[in-house]
Amino acid sequence: MAGQLQRQLQDALDVTLQRLERRLRRYRATVYLDAGPRDATLAQRVAERMRAQTTKLKERLAGIADVDDDATIHRARIAGKRLRYLLEPLADMHPVLGELINGLKRLQDTLGAVHDAHVWGESLHHMLQHAADLEGRALRRVATGTTSHRRQSALPSRAGLMALAGAIHGRASAEFAAYRQEWAGDAAVGFFASLDRAAALLSDAHAPPLEIERKYLLTGVPPDMPRRTTTILHQGYLPGEHIIERLRRTIRAKRTSYARTIKLGTGLVRTEIEEPTTQEVFDALWPLTEGKRVEKQRHAIVAGDVTWEIDVFTDRDLVLAEVELTDEHQEVRLPEWLAPYVERDVTEESTYVNYVLAK
Repeated sequence: MAGQLQRQLQDALDVTLQRLERRLRRYRATVYLDAGPRDATLAQRVAERMRAQTTKLKERLAGIADVDDDATIHRARIAGKRLRYLLEPLADMHPVLGELINGLKRLQDTLGAVHDAHVWGESLHHMLQHAADLEGRALRRVATGTTSHRRQSALPSRAGLMALAGAIHGRASAEFAAYRQEWAGDAAVGFFASLDRAAALLSDAHAPPLEIERKYLLTGVPPDMPRRTTTILHQGYLPGEHIIERLRRTIRAKRTSYARTIKLGTGLVRTEIEEPTTQEVFDALWPLTEGKRVEKQRHAIVAGDVTWEIDVFTDRDLVLAEVELTDEHQEVRLPEWLAPYVERDVTEESTYVNYVLAK
């Protein structure tokens, strides 16, 4: 029987593969010479999916009433998990994505702990019922003289089970309190604003690759920086007069990535073209950057609808803060943890351009 089923599956698979091979030999595409591309790009499709998943996550979170609302809690956890899986392949595209992924991991862990407590609580409930049933039968046998009191010592302890149930409920309550502090009501406004911004970066496929950011000189490293994503950056610049190409090695946790970047212009708004590269290409070109290199530790911190990047240079005594904007007229509000350490705005000062700083 098993052999016959295997042969049937193999025959069906062979037919399917033959059909796919015939159909994939060619495809039809319409190119509009007068109006450019009309089909959505992969980035735009991902952005659409991000927005749909974000809406679903908001709805699921809004539906959570209390710690005992296990079904809704579980659905919210799954919605956050799916959104996280959508973002993870894009983590290296922008620092804000790494922070969003970390936030979704925390949500998944917190709601998962609450859900697990409910699962254990349900198991304990059945155990308590079983223990009560066993105890009732034992008492009936004692009352009828068919057994002795000594046999009752082998019965499960309802008091112990009740204590365990109380401990599990206490854990669930603590995790739910942590969830409410970070996600309930207005607590997650900044997180969802960052999600909207990330989707906009992906969907705006026809916009020029502009980098709009302000840069500030700091008197030191702010000691009270909130939760952050930290990366190590090694970057060097290839020789050139009009075209300056930057090589960058990024180390985040135990993951290393490489990129090549060209920036044009100075000041607040600049053109930035970047593409990932391989370690082999990086290693081949890196010796050409000798004498024009920068090393720094970068802390990315989400604050409202923007992400602050605190660059602590490891090859000199220098700390800079950068914030990327969506519009050159966007107002910048310094966070409380950062404001006391800002010496001045150096956005227009070429002295603090990384290419100039490189040595």
